[in-house]
Amino acid sequence: MRTFLKKILFAGFLFFAVASPTLVSAQTTFQPGATVLPPTVLDTSAVIRGVVTDPLVRSIFITYASSDLSPGGEVNAFIEPTGTFSVELFDLQPSTSYLYQVIDAETNRQLTASFPFRTKSNLFNFRVEQVSENSATLYGTVTSTKPDLRILWGEAEVTEYQHSFTPTIRGNRTFVEKLTDLLPNTKYKVVLVKASDEKSRLSGVYGFTTLGINASPYMGVVKDTQATVNVRLPSGLSEVYVYYGVKTDELSSQALMKEEETGLYTTSLTGLTPDTVYHYKIVGRDDTGAPVVYGNISVIGTDEDGKPILFGSMFSFRTVASQTPVTVRTIVDTVGSLVGNGPEEYKGGIVQCSGVDDAGNVTCGFSDFLAMINRVIEFIVFYLVPAIATIIIMMAGFVLLTAGGDPGKIKTAKSMLKNVVTGIVIVTGAWLLIKTILIGIGYNTDIFPDVFS
Repeated sequence: MRTFLKKILFAGFLFFAVASPTLVSAQTTFQPGATVLPPTVLDTSAVIRGVVTDPLVRSIFITYASSDLSPGGEVNAFIEPTGTFSVELFDLQPSTSYLYQVIDAETNRQLTASFPFRTKSNLFNFRVEQVSENSATLYGTVTSTKPDLRILWGEAEVTEYQHSFTPTIRGNRTFVEKLTDLLPNTKYKVVLVKASDEKSRLSGVYGFTTLGINASPYMGVVKDTQATVNVRLPSGLSEVYVYYGVKTDELSSQALMKEEETGLYTTSLTGLTPDTVYHYKIVGRDDTGAPVVYGNISVIGTDEDGKPILFGSMFSFRTVASQTPVTVRTIVDTVGSLVGNGPEEYKGGIVQCSGVDDAGNVTCGFSDFLAMINRVIEFIVFYLVPAIATIIIMMAGFVLLTAGGDPGKIKTAKSMLKNVVTGIVIVTGAWLLIKTILIGIGYNTDIFPDVFS
């Protein structure tokens, strides 16, 4: 009963589709301009043939949809000089009813009524599984251990099949074959034919699309004006680039990545601006030389000038703030600034630079670095320490005068005086030790202050 109702519903659907040709393409108007022959139908494909009778029609496409009103598709068809055309619909569902019609590509005019066909059941229980970026596995079942069978496959956009092989049949009359070296994000087609006559098909055409390469790059060393980018990809890629820039819609710079070890590509981005956010993408080339973006989405286009328009995964990083290299000159300048004698003053004071280059500019050398250390120590010993010692001695005298015979306060005052004397002895001893070392390594003591000489 249920099967009978399905047949009635489908018959009504076909009647409505033929009576109202706008069912598949709702925005077209039906004006006959082509005729079609009965299609050649297999389990997953169908070949549509016909003749364009309207001489004004220069290009056409075929629209099709299954009877359950699920989304169908459309395929462009080439018109021969004689007006004939032939196009193959593939990747169809076995044992499924479809409707198709011919459309004028320029005017969107419907040239034929909607015609039905039904695909056959799956002849070989054939399927494509485990599809990755560059491989796919074919599974199938045959009726004998030595079938007259060969498998043709290739890119869907190419008319001819570029590859073929004879599958190895196992004892349980099944075969498992793996297709390798496929291109990422590319549609392929597979068909089973007779080994003795490859024009005789044993199945419909099966289609599948490989995945885009999912790259997750990571940053290496990031400095103020340069950064290192690393990414893991399939080994052996000849051209892998980093497109980068400060604007997501304008990646104006690029750097070629090198495979440092198996599957690890790296490059260094230079000339960057400190404390700036940069955006980048990993871009490669396929076998035809066309750019391919490696990321969560692998899509690429070109503008009118032929420059690549990038889509897909965008990554970013921020350079660090500007870093001044630590040199003798910067140390001298910094300490000189702290004591009131900045880098523009090199005559007198704690910081003195005694060198002069060919252009007459004052320069600092290693001896000036030692002189700076010496003068800072002398500043501490002869200016800072005496001032602090004087203050502590005054405080100890005040405590002693106000003690009023209190043994505790008297002890505190004596301890303060003792610590001051001990500190002066330690500081003076350290200063004499450093002076002795400097003199021992041949340092010029003529520039020392008079208190030492």
